[in-house]
Parts: sequence; C-alpha cells; structure tokens
Amino acid sequence: MIVQCGFPRAGSTLLYLMMRSSVSNYHFFDKEQRALTVISKGVITKRPMDIFDYKEILQKIDAKFIINIRDPRSVVTSVHAHSEGQYKVSWDHSLLTGPTGIRPGKTKGLLDYIKIVRKVPRAIFVSYEDLVQDPDVQQKRLGDFCGFIYKDSFSNFYKHSVPSKLQTPLNGVRPVDVSNIDKWKEHPERIKQQFKECPELFDVLIYFGYEKDKTWINRL
Repeated sequence: MIVQCGFPRAGSTLLYLMMRSSVSNYHFFDKEQRALTVISKGVITKRPMDIFDYKEILQKIDAKFIINIRDPRSVVTSVHAHSEGQYKVSWDHSLLTGPTGIRPGKTKGLLDYIKIVRKVPRAIFVSYEDLVQDPDVQQKRLGDFCGFIYKDSFSNFYKHSVPSKLQTPLNGVRPVDVSNIDKWKEHPERIKQQFKECPELFDVLIYFGYEKDKTWINRL
C-alpha cells in the first residue's frame, strides 16, 4: 500500500492524477480516500491529513508514504475553488470547504503538518516545485521508490479522463504549469502577517531549501 499525504495545497491532486494516468500496477480511487478505510495491498490513496495517521497505518500494513511539500509561502496564499476567495490554509488552521463553499469549523494548520512530516518512516518527499518543473525526474524517483510499472508519462496526465471529484482541487485540468511557483509574491501583506504570527516558518523555508536566510522578507 502507498499512502500519499503531506502539506495541504501542495500539489497532491496533481501528483495523484499523474500517477493514476501512468501507473499500471496499482489501484487508484476516483476521489480523496482516507487510507485507514481501505487498508489493502496494491492500492494508492491520496489525502493530506493521512500524515497524522501514519503510526496507525503502519500498525495495520507495511505501507510506503509519498509526502507532498511546497513552499510555505505558496501554501498560505493558496485559494481553493470552494474557499470563496479566502485563503484555504493558515499557519495555525485550515478552512473546512466543500461543494457548497466554506463549512463551519476549522482543521489543522500548516505548522501542524510541518512538525510531523519529518517523523514519517518509509517516505519520499515530492515538492510541488520539482514536480511542475521536471515531472519526468519525479516520475523516475517515484518509480524507483515504489516499484511502479509505467504505461505513460506524468506530463500527459491531462490527456486522460479525470474523475469529477478530483477536478475541483486542481482549480481546473490543464497541462503542467510553472507560473504558480512564485505567485505568492502577489500577496505580500498575507505573507508578512503569517510570518509575523509564526516566525518558525522562516526556519522551515531554510530547512527545505527555499531560502538561504531570512532577508527575503525585506524585499516584499
């Protein structure tokens, strides 16, 4: 079993569709599926919050984990199709959304994910930035790690049929697009506010290689 999880708004749906359209030796689902409800060999699930269930999953099955990460500045400035124009994820919480828009309540924030991703064993990290800039390289990495047998290229995912419940998180099905990598720069006030409230995010950027120091914020 392979469990895809990790940061929210980090390209998990994009990667899942890439694998779904190209991997021939695993079963995929037509919607986001909690791993604990389908514990089984030969399946791949996708749900960012499954990162918090990794210990329980490993108690039930010898799973591998694909962990999606993304520049935290992009995560906290991302808008989901159902978030009614509001930012989906903040450092301390995430909005609950659905087909009818925002639902009452909140769930875990980005910092909760950051604190746990490095604890998961049998895992491979895939960054959104690497995925959109060179999907072929990530396809090779994942193939080696997971033992995938391929029938097509990751880059061709959009040419295949996409289940309706996996279309919405993408904000539209289209070829791989690198234009969103630095889109966070269009939200300077949001960035300043999030990093002021959670200075730990500065160190996270450095840890994952997105910045070398903290001076970048002075250029916003």
